[in-house]
Amino acid sequence: NRGSELRRMEQASGTYMFMALDAKGEERLLIFGVHKGCKHRDGGRLHAERLVKELVREKLADDGRRG
Repeated sequence: NRGSELRRMEQASGTYMFMALDAKGEERLLIFGVHKGCKHRDGGRLHAERLVKELVREKLADDGRRG
């Protein structure tokens, strides 16, 4: 479930994430945290972004294998 995955990634990265609608009514993921972090280390907003991108890649790969 999407909420439990967000909570897992929040715990791993030390961030707070939630989904919100933008001005066009499209859903966006917001990532908040005190520390920017680093793309290649754990912790911070960049780590959270990396975790989200990995999850999306896994989901797309799984869907591709099924379809």
